[in-house]
Amino acid sequence: MSIFDSVMKEHEENTLREREEETKKIEDEIRKEGSFIIRFTEATENIARPILDKFASDSIDYGYAAEVEVGLDGRGNKLVSLRIIPEAGPIIGNTPDNECVYLLKCLAKEQKVEHCSYYEQRRGKKPGSKKSKYGIQSINEDVIKRELKEFFKAVLAARKTI
Repeated sequence: MSIFDSVMKEHEENTLREREEETKKIEDEIRKEGSFIIRFTEATENIARPILDKFASDSIDYGYAAEVEVGLDGRGNKLVSLRIIPEAGPIIGNTPDNECVYLLKCLAKEQKVEHCSYYEQRRGKKPGSKKSKYGIQSINEDVIKRELKEFFKAVLAARKTI
């Protein structure tokens, strides 16, 4: 085998091996992200969603507009959210800047859950929000109830209704 052929063969083998390693790395990442999304979905459906649904139901019974949604954000991240307007009359979706939102967002690439509270979004008001990132274990009853309580207290304080 000539020097040229030998070097080319070695180069082609190295290139093929690098591509295979990169493909495996990407496949492993996708599998890991998919697994995290499944764990997020199970945790939100079994733990967070019932708590948020109960809170929304209680809010509606009190005369407030409230709604729980499962969906995707603008970047395709899965989320579950509670939207509430702590006053009688308004309808969810008509004036989004009047809504207060608590949500859990799946950040699969980071293997994190983002907990977000937007308790003041009205025009002309000082914006109020809180965001934190935790592991999947943060989707548990104690954490969700504690955060929901803090969120609602902040909502009422921002609206000066307590």
